[in-house]
Amino acid sequence: MAHPGGRDALDFFTFALAFGLFRLFDIWKPPPIRLIEQVPGGAGIVLDDMMAGAYGALVLFLWDGSIISSAQAAGRCARWNFTAFI
Repeated sequence: MAHPGGRDALDFFTFALAFGLFRLFDIWKPPPIRLIEQVPGGAGIVLDDMMAGAYGALVLFLWDGSIISSAQAAGRCARWNFTAFI
């Protein structure tokens, strides 16, 4: 069964890329994220993290794993495959 975004396996490279994209959007804070951060209390902090994660997931989904799949096919990420644990 294929994963969303056309991914057939979840591996270390994919997890690292997802985390890197999350951190990029969390630090950069594109316009809607910056506005959400201003929600009073701790909710703004949590909501801005959720939005940064959603942006990162959207980029991975739109990317459709084309470069990730080619790196995995080349065997560069084969030893970090986490599929057996899921």
